[in-house]
Amino acid sequence: MPYDVDPALPLTANLKRACDELDLLQHTYGKVQLMLTDAAATLVPAECFNESSARSLFVQNFPQTTALQEVLSVSVAAGEHKLLFAVDRPLVRWATQHFPGVAVTHSLAPVVSWLLASEEKRRFLCNFHEKKADVFFVDEGRLLFQNTFDVNSTGDAVYYVLGVWNTLALSQESDVLTLAGRSADNRALKAELGRFVARVEWMEPASEFHATELARLSGLPLDLQTLVSLP
Repeated sequence: MPYDVDPALPLTANLKRACDELDLLQHTYGKVQLMLTDAAATLVPAECFNESSARSLFVQNFPQTTALQEVLSVSVAAGEHKLLFAVDRPLVRWATQHFPGVAVTHSLAPVVSWLLASEEKRRFLCNFHEKKADVFFVDEGRLLFQNTFDVNSTGDAVYYVLGVWNTLALSQESDVLTLAGRSADNRALKAELGRFVARVEWMEPASEFHATELARLSGLPLDLQTLVSLP
């Protein structure tokens, strides 16, 4: 159920208000997941991960992390990787009190797990959401690239996507550029990228996630599609 947040309020305050106003959030649940989409995050191979050094490793990538933020980790892709992300401590504290046993996770986690479990072993995917683009490249079932870019226009999207494409030395003729989510202008973005890459496609959830009823819902974000599709 979509809920309009107040951008002038912190996330914790918005969540408190939603729990007061939405009947759906006033029930008792056996399992609750809080999934963040806008938190800074970084992936680490499981063999390089150490719980005691997780925060220092994260801060190396995101030096703006403050003392009021807690660095959490979740396992992705059947334990192959650890996803580190920063959460405001008041949010974690309130969510834990309001929903005992809540699991706090990040929207990248189910997407990465789905990509690496997919039968399609080579995929360049750009997922657009909340004026951001998550870019992934998987080859032979291995995640070789992931990054998130701020995207405010079609021009921004083309610049970042083609920059990654060229860095990875992908073929303009044979490799497929897959787009998902909602950009500033989906049609214009596909047309502009098509000037440089021969095979550009928008992902169709109904065909990609044919086993789920939710795949038929228009506009359902990719992170939720992958979350409910994972075993």
